[in-house]
Amino acid sequence: MEEILEKSQASRYQRWLLPSLILLLLIAGAIYFLIDSSDSSDITRNADGSINLDLVQPKRLAEYRREGNFEATLQELKKIKSSPLKDVNEKALAIIGSTNVKFSMTGDTKTLLEEIDNMKKVSLDPAVDLRVRVEALGTLSAAFCRSGRDPLIFAELYKDEPFRSYLAPGDPDLSARHLAEWSYGQRPTSFAAIRITRWYSEQMLENTDPSSKTRAQYAAETKKYLQSADKLAESELSRTPALSQSIPYIAYRMWRAVAIGRLAAVEGEPYKSQYKDEFEGLFSFIDGLNNVGAREYEYLGRHFYADLLLRIDSDTPAAKEQLNILVRELRALPNPDVVTYVRFLRNENRSNPNGYLWRSVKNMMSASSDYKVTVEKFLATTPQ
Repeated sequence: MEEILEKSQASRYQRWLLPSLILLLLIAGAIYFLIDSSDSSDITRNADGSINLDLVQPKRLAEYRREGNFEATLQELKKIKSSPLKDVNEKALAIIGSTNVKFSMTGDTKTLLEEIDNMKKVSLDPAVDLRVRVEALGTLSAAFCRSGRDPLIFAELYKDEPFRSYLAPGDPDLSARHLAEWSYGQRPTSFAAIRITRWYSEQMLENTDPSSKTRAQYAAETKKYLQSADKLAESELSRTPALSQSIPYIAYRMWRAVAIGRLAAVEGEPYKSQYKDEFEGLFSFIDGLNNVGAREYEYLGRHFYADLLLRIDSDTPAAKEQLNILVRELRALPNPDVVTYVRFLRNENRSNPNGYLWRSVKNMMSASSDYKVTVEKFLATTPQ
């Protein structure tokens, strides 16, 4: 009888033990994911449980990206996308925050095309918060520029609706302005405003008739959207100081300096006394960041600064100094084929050799023999 009781108790113990172990494992797993979730994101929740979004990317992914640890960035992206505990907005922000990473690793343009498709889905998904959709749309508006002005990217961006309705045929810059206006119209951001500023300042600069009413209109729109970008940037940073480390803010700083320089070239003072400080401040700001992606904006910034020094002050020695700094940076690149500025040189030379951007490159090649040699070297080694 005692033997029967012992076997019965052992059987009940075994039946209880297995479910208990499973329950403990589930609890431990949930705790792990909750801890990991709170550690890898800067996103907080409001009192009602809704996501408080100030467009700060998931923390760990952003750190890996800034460090240039692209493999870890992609691993973190995969982890966030597959986690049932991650909000749809967090997943969308992770997609936005990892753009161009695969390309930086592989140089395969197909990865950029895939990212555009993913970004379009985010920008049109009604389940995603408007602020995140606008962030995705802003990223799309800059995709052509960030690709180094690749015609394949231009075609991909506007191949389907509703994006096709924003296409200006044969004009990627005006098309990008249209996308930025779409973004700005849904929810104004400093990034969208500065992208619009960029287009108007460009047209203002290239309209060489000083008495032209159109040129005056471009100047007025440049100042209007520049002022809007400044106010929005101040508001965004006061709400979320960490945005000062983000690519959209770095891009705002660079295009702001360019706009001030272009206004100086067209209108003179007070902008002529400001533009050099704007560029020097930009480079100091970038030097203080631990962000490998920021260097892309240093290269572009030095290009535009040299161009403006020649246009505004005819200061060839100062322009040459900027170009020589740029040359040193470019020659030290471990893989120039994936760098936006190098791709820009190749694409403009091949696709738009008579355009204003390539004309400025040729002008700067005349100012610096080292720059000329470096550009020619990149053109001679264009990957197939």
